[in-house]
Amino acid sequence: MNKQAILAKYAKKFATKQNGSRPILEGIHYATDGTAYVTDGHILLKVRNVHTLSDPTTVSVHSGMPIEGVYPSVTKIIPMKFDHEIQLGAGSLKDVLTRATCAADTAKRLDKSDPLVRLVADNGSVHFVVHDQDRKTEFRAFFGNTLKVFAAKWALNAEFLRLALSLFADAGRDLTVKLSGSMSPIVLTDNEDIEILILPYRVAN
Repeated sequence: MNKQAILAKYAKKFATKQNGSRPILEGIHYATDGTAYVTDGHILLKVRNVHTLSDPTTVSVHSGMPIEGVYPSVTKIIPMKFDHEIQLGAGSLKDVLTRATCAADTAKRLDKSDPLVRLVADNGSVHFVVHDQDRKTEFRAFFGNTLKVFAAKWALNAEFLRLALSLFADAGRDLTVKLSGSMSPIVLTDNEDIEILILPYRVAN
C-alpha cells in the first residue's frame, strides 16, 4: 500500500470526530514541506513526501473541504531522542498485530471507554499486558525484543496501539518502535516516511 492510499484509508481514524470542540483537528494538514499530519490530540500520524501543495492547507477528512484556523505545532511534541528501540520486520507484523488485537479486545471488555494496555519491558523483551486486579484478569503477550536490558512500563490506549500496528502491517514495511521514559510519547516509524506518535497515560503501577 503506497503513502497516498494509507492516508486515504487511515486519516479518518486519526482525526477527531465531526462536531468536536476543535474543528481544525477534523482535518488533514498539508505542510509546505510535503508532509501531511493528522491528529486528534492523543495520537498523531505523520506522512512525509505525500503532496506538492505550495501553501499550508487543512482539509476535512469528512468532506474534503478546507478548514479555517491555525493547525497546532505538532512537530514540537515529536521527540528527537530515545532510550530504547524495538525492531519488527514486516514479516512479523501480522503476528504482532494479532497479539495487540487480543490485548485491545481484553482491555475493551474491562473498560470500553478507556481501554488500557501496558507495555512492560524486562530482561530485554517487551510484552503487552492488560491487568485488572479486582476481576483477577490478566492478558500477557510478547511484543518484541530490545537491544538493551532494562525494566520499564508504559500505559497506552490499546485501540491506538492496535491502530498504529494495523497501518504498518498494511504498509508492509519494517517497523521501529522508539521508547523513552514512561511519560514520553512513543513513536512507531518505518524510519523513512511514516511516523505515528502515541501519548501515554499517567496511571498508578
